[in-house]
Amino acid sequence: MTRSGPSAYPWAAVESRTERPADRFRLAWEIFRRRPSLHEKASFYFRLATLLDAGIPIHPALRQVGGSRRTADLAAFLEAVAGRGEPLASAMPREPALFDSVEIAMVRVGEEAGRLAENSSALASRFEAQHADREEVKSGLRYPLFLLHFALLVLPVPILLERGLGAYLFASVGPLALLHAIRIAFAFFNTAYRDDPRYSRVLDALPVFGRLRRLRGHIRFTRTFADLHAVGLPFDRSLKLAGEASGLPERAGDIALAVHTLRQGAPLTRAISVLAWLPADLVAAFSVGEQSGRLGETLLRVAVDLDRQAKNSADRMRKMLPVAVYLVVGAWLGWRIVSSWMVLYSQIR
Repeated sequence: MTRSGPSAYPWAAVESRTERPADRFRLAWEIFRRRPSLHEKASFYFRLATLLDAGIPIHPALRQVGGSRRTADLAAFLEAVAGRGEPLASAMPREPALFDSVEIAMVRVGEEAGRLAENSSALASRFEAQHADREEVKSGLRYPLFLLHFALLVLPVPILLERGLGAYLFASVGPLALLHAIRIAFAFFNTAYRDDPRYSRVLDALPVFGRLRRLRGHIRFTRTFADLHAVGLPFDRSLKLAGEASGLPERAGDIALAVHTLRQGAPLTRAISVLAWLPADLVAAFSVGEQSGRLGETLLRVAVDLDRQAKNSADRMRKMLPVAVYLVVGAWLGWRIVSSWMVLYSQIR
């Protein structure tokens, strides 16, 4: 069976992403300003799980959980909700700058099943794993970034000797300021348009980075599905939220079709087979896990293998970056040498 895209299926309609750019950037700013970091979220949910395990009710537990300024604001919001006797999960969607959809779903299931402590602990593990992945990427980029900063500061030294401090600062600090401005703008734009399929396709087209991004998306999809299945969420809801958490919005139509297939009464394996972009090992893991009754464990084992592949791709990218810096430095030095010889040659003539 062939199809031209998700729109070929009337039931695969997904949530419209027609927000104005101003609304996207406003939410992105709120996320930058207010959302706790992954490590802060992990610490918050770990402390909350510890207090709930000790038998402390949710309202005083939220008052005692403490933490950084951002997590204190988050706790104050949830404490006010609990003080009104309102379920936490019913209020959390009102603060999209603070909570993501998977977080809300796990809290909702925990409240409904009386397992909020266990689900808080699972959320802590989830955020800590995401934090570890991000720190690994940052650590791998430190040396290439050091080389780039070093080159931008050292290469213009001849300008300092020839034209003075002002020209040197313009030639060195100026590019550095531009580089960091681009970095901040990219992070902000990425937050604002993280759910836009067109933007995702542009990122996918980038060499090396595109493949790494897809692998990371598969890992997030697998881990999120396993986490949600472990806390008792139904397959269809787990699949929908795992698709959202994957960070691959261009696959939303396929995810919607798989969810529809599940709701028609099909087994999980058949629904997953709709997602042809998933690695073959992962599709097989869903089949084996469903048949053996150990779906969560099987998926997590595959996630470990996918993580190994992602690390290999990241290592290749990190090795390419210093080479790119060396090539730029070599080209600049060659240009300086050729320019000097051309000046000397013109004076001789």
